[in-house]
Amino acid sequence: PESQNQHRPATMAPRVEVKVLYFASARECADAKEEVVAVEGSDGAPPTTAQLEQVLLERHPKLRAIFASTVFAVNMNYVDKGEAATLREGDEVAVIPPIGGG
Repeated sequence: PESQNQHRPATMAPRVEVKVLYFASARECADAKEEVVAVEGSDGAPPTTAQLEQVLLERHPKLRAIFASTVFAVNMNYVDKGEAATLREGDEVAVIPPIGGG
């Protein structure tokens, strides 16, 4: 019967789990080298790095100090600041803080 189909209602946002890798000062702020994070999309759309950023800031408030200049790399592909990349189940997202120079 059709009831066996596992369709989600249209109102439910897709949810994925991604592996987040923290580097340099981001690692210190998160007090973790890596973790698996569940992220929900909105309005039926898959989640993006923008939603992931909000989840990470809620989990690790200390990240707020560096996130203005932090970039993400999804599966080793940099995401331009101000852009939002779509996330898929099992993606690897690196949190790369600014690199200090002298």
